[in-house]
Amino acid sequence: MLAGHYASALALSAAAPRAPLWALCIAAQCVDIAWSVFVVTGIEEAHIEPGFTASNGLVLAQVVYSHSLVAAFLWALGAALLAFAWRRDLVVSLAVAAAVASHWFLDLPMHTPDLPLAGPESVRVGLGLWNQPVLAFGLEAALLGLSGWAFSRRAGPPATRWGRPALFATLGLLCLAGYFGPQPDHIVPTALTGLFVYLTLPMLASRA
Repeated sequence: MLAGHYASALALSAAAPRAPLWALCIAAQCVDIAWSVFVVTGIEEAHIEPGFTASNGLVLAQVVYSHSLVAAFLWALGAALLAFAWRRDLVVSLAVAAAVASHWFLDLPMHTPDLPLAGPESVRVGLGLWNQPVLAFGLEAALLGLSGWAFSRRAGPPATRWGRPALFATLGLLCLAGYFGPQPDHIVPTALTGLFVYLTLPMLASRA
């Protein structure tokens, strides 16, 4: 799940138009932004094992600080407090918190049982849909399609004529590449590439 996480940002922007889409995009990937930094710096452990699932070789060995359920809610709380300090708007703060928390719940159907509930020794969960790539891709594409439709109906005029089509095209390409493109061999370039996407796509969203 990469592009699919932005479905929550689009849907929440449709439900709470006062929340900037670019901020919701950052919030939706807050967990993976933290994960990328933690993996590169050695705080968390992950590696690539080709064939680990039918969709990709991502193995999360220790990701308690970014991808546990407890951590997801703590990240959401922290993001909500930052958003409230920024905008003084409870609706915006709740939308940001929901976008952050949604990350874990969107990962749940895709991942193998590698998402911890709390600490390192806690139960790990995941429904393993990545082992059914056609179904996984279909779910992710459907989430993006429905949320994009809802956003287009509720959002005001785009900042630029090209912004919205460019955003939707980029999300579609990311979704396709995640399942049918070349798979990475090493975890650090994977994390750095992800970090580049997570920090640049909100700039595109700001023009949509």
